[in-house]
Amino acid sequence: NARAAQILSRLVAINEGYPPRKALILLAEVYQSQNNLKGALSAYRDFATRYPSSPYAWLASISAAQCLEKMGDLAGAIAAYEALGTTYSQEPLAQVIGPASAGQLLDAQFAFDRAWTFYRRALNAWDDDYQSDVTPPGIPRPTPTATEAVSVQRRVTREGLADRVAQLEASQGSRAGSLIERGRWQLGALQYTEAVTTLTE
Repeated sequence: NARAAQILSRLVAINEGYPPRKALILLAEVYQSQNNLKGALSAYRDFATRYPSSPYAWLASISAAQCLEKMGDLAGAIAAYEALGTTYSQEPLAQVIGPASAGQLLDAQFAFDRAWTFYRRALNAWDDDYQSDVTPPGIPRPTPTATEAVSVQRRVTREGLADRVAQLEASQGSRAGSLIERGRWQLGALQYTEAVTTLTE
C-alpha cells in the first residue's frame, strides 16, 4: 500500500489529463484503506478543488466531510456537509445528502433547533424520482458510544426526514421537549443508562 501511494502520488503530480484525476481518487482510497484519514481528507479536498466540474467532485466532497466526521471534527464535518448544498447546487442529491447529514450530526450534539433547519431543507429538496432512500456513499460511520457524539442514522429516507421534522417541531420551544429529544437520541444510540437519567430529570 505504501508503494501504491507513492506511485499514485507521482501520477497526481503530472496534473494533466485523465490519469491524474483517477490517480487522485485512488490515492484517497488507498489512504482510507490505511486508516490515514488525514491523507484521505487532503486527497479528496484536492480532487474537488482541482476538478470542480467533474461528476465525482461532489462525491469527493462528501467523502472529505465523512473523513472529518470520523476524525472527530464534528464542527468541520457539519460545515462541510452544509457547503455541499451551495457548492453543488446543480447536483440534486447533494441538496438532500448534505443537509440531512449535517442534521444527523447536530442531532447527536443535541442541537435540535439547528438539526430541524437542516432536516427541513433536505426534505424540501427531496425529488419524487428518488428511490426509498439516498444512502450517502463513502466511509461507514462508527457506532456511537456514550462519550462519542456521532450520527446514529446512516440511511436518508423521505419518510425518516418527514418524521424527524415533525418530532422536532413538536418538541420546539420547551425544556421538556429538548429532554425528550435527547432521550430519544440516546435510546437510538443504545445509551440506556444515559437515556433514563435524561428522561427522569
